[in-house]
Amino acid sequence: METRPPRASSGSLGCLGQDGTAQADDPARRVEVDTRRCAWHGIHGRRLVRVLESDIVIDVTVIATAAISGGVGLTAALMQMLTNFRQTDAERDRHTADAKAQRRSERQAAYISVMDLLVDFGWDSAFPGEGYNVVESFNKPFLHAANRVRLYGSPAAVAAIDQIQEGLAAMNRTDSAAQDLFNKGANAFTIAARDDVGPRTEDELKDVNFQQGIGPSAD
Repeated sequence: METRPPRASSGSLGCLGQDGTAQADDPARRVEVDTRRCAWHGIHGRRLVRVLESDIVIDVTVIATAAISGGVGLTAALMQMLTNFRQTDAERDRHTADAKAQRRSERQAAYISVMDLLVDFGWDSAFPGEGYNVVESFNKPFLHAANRVRLYGSPAAVAAIDQIQEGLAAMNRTDSAAQDLFNKGANAFTIAARDDVGPRTEDELKDVNFQQGIGPSAD
């Protein structure tokens, strides 16, 4: 009868003998088991488990650190982007405000030129000096100033310029309604200019009643 070597039972330690064969979990034969090989497997098996656990902890730490670093970098980038947007908006608002102030200053200069010429024309017409030439002293300078109003002025101011020029044309025709047309245009122009470039609510000036337009007549 063929004799087979004993097999390790399910309760075997699973260690190998010197010849590499499985050793049964037999108390009588445990002394024959290569305890050094069993010890090597057991020690290194536990060490392997510890190494794997350590690797897992290290990997999780690295991933968490990378995630935190990435989140901080993204937040910083977003904050910088918002800051850039605010700076761009502020710069655009500043340029817009500067352009508005420049246009307002141009309208002021044009309005004042017209009003000064109207005052001079009124006095020179009543009390012309020696050698007074209305064309050189008033007509040409007034047309230059009126052109600036048509370029920079408000619609109401341009409409008032039209009335003034209609009054001047009527004067050339010796129309009886000429002076009335001229005065209405001058009053409308002064009101339009003040509405456009005059005091603002934020100036907090005291409100009092006054005569609108060019003011009381000197006659």
